[in-house]
Amino acid sequence: MDLRPKGSAAVFVLLVLFTLCKFSEAQNLCSAPDNLPVIFIPENNEIGATVTTLIAEDEVTATITSQNPEGLFSLEGYNLIADTVLDYETFDQNKPHEVNIECTKAGSLSTTLILKIVVEDRNDNPPAFAESQYTLNVDELSKVDTSVGLITATDPDKTDRLYYQLDSPEGEFDLEASFNPSILVKKLLDYDKIKKVTMTLYVQDTPIGSTAEVSHSASTTIVVNIIDIDNRPPWFQPCTETEFGTSKVCISSGYEGTVNLNEQAPGPLSLKPGPVMAIDGDLGRNEPIGYAFLGGNEDSVFQIDTDTGSITMLKPAGVAGPIVLSVMAYQKENADQFATTTVILKVVISSAFPPTFVKPSYEGFISEDAGLDSLVLESKTSNRPLRVQATDQDFSDGYNPNLRFEVVAGTDFSITPEGFILMAKAVAPGTVNLEMRVVDTTNEESSTASLTVEVTPGKTRPMLYAIKTPSNYDMIQSKQA
Repeated sequence: MDLRPKGSAAVFVLLVLFTLCKFSEAQNLCSAPDNLPVIFIPENNEIGATVTTLIAEDEVTATITSQNPEGLFSLEGYNLIADTVLDYETFDQNKPHEVNIECTKAGSLSTTLILKIVVEDRNDNPPAFAESQYTLNVDELSKVDTSVGLITATDPDKTDRLYYQLDSPEGEFDLEASFNPSILVKKLLDYDKIKKVTMTLYVQDTPIGSTAEVSHSASTTIVVNIIDIDNRPPWFQPCTETEFGTSKVCISSGYEGTVNLNEQAPGPLSLKPGPVMAIDGDLGRNEPIGYAFLGGNEDSVFQIDTDTGSITMLKPAGVAGPIVLSVMAYQKENADQFATTTVILKVVISSAFPPTFVKPSYEGFISEDAGLDSLVLESKTSNRPLRVQATDQDFSDGYNPNLRFEVVAGTDFSITPEGFILMAKAVAPGTVNLEMRVVDTTNEESSTASLTVEVTPGKTRPMLYAIKTPSNYDMIQSKQA
């Protein structure tokens, strides 16, 4: 390492050249080497080390008359000796140590010599960070190469240049340069995927990869909190999340329900797949959500709670048919972030009773080889098709023309609007247990019944087998399966 004076020390050297000590114009009994009264000594010297050796005539006596500060130096003959360990960090570069020496010789005028002692810096101190851990808050989706922080160390060795290295687990961040510890974003950060990054910042006083013998280092921990920014609108629930590049949306299919014609329903309306509800799309922010009607409520039949989204009736609906309400969910603190959905309400004639099957359970039979769309029969010995029927007590004769039959689960069989059971696909012999439902299509009221279908083995054609005998081949008809 270059230990020559730099900066203010060098300026001082130039100045001191113009303020040299006074020598006797008649005779110089002693002098500093090269007549330069500025002496440089590296810090951390050994006690008793020779600072400089005076040049003097024979029989000259050299004596220290004063020094500032006192007690730092002494003379052994013509050798100026350090009596203490000198430290650059406590040395005032603008005020070098001063030693006044008088040289005398019998019969000659004395010579006064003023020496300036400058302490030079050595690489003897490690760099240090002010804190053992730093915390940074970084917005998600910050552009790559955005500077998010500058953390530096200090080194008491003022002439040392510091070099830095950052250990980021997945390369999320890096430094602008080894000598410039400005922390830059290097990957697109999504709060939904990463919320915190813990890194280690290293510093040393020799270049990275240097083979210098002396290298002091230090490290500190940096915790980066990824901040969820307000970049998404409210999401109606339930919804299906979909990603488009770095963007994410959540698709909702809307809501539906029924109200009775000329009746005002008490309390919040029951909707499918659930009550109107939205959440902040930025889950880390969870901004409060408000609700409002955008359209479809021109007759003011309904009202929506601005805080909860619950829909209630202010008066009965006077016209049959569907009512389509347009609902907006918005951030209360930033209404520019909003989303819309629809609530479809069927206005139906009031019903006191749901439709019910004539019997709670049914049993039918069909051969496995009957073929697709074949009718299930009432019995094994009958060709009469099985038919399920339902009644509705809301009608005087029990007949409701707006009924729909359906199989709740399973795809082996289906039901016609008239209540006949059809084979929908090939079914192996055995018993198939099903649940049926009858629905009033005007109000979605329903009830269920059980259905058991016994699939019997089909008739198979005779098969011929060839049996080899010693004399010939006899064709024998196999038994029917």
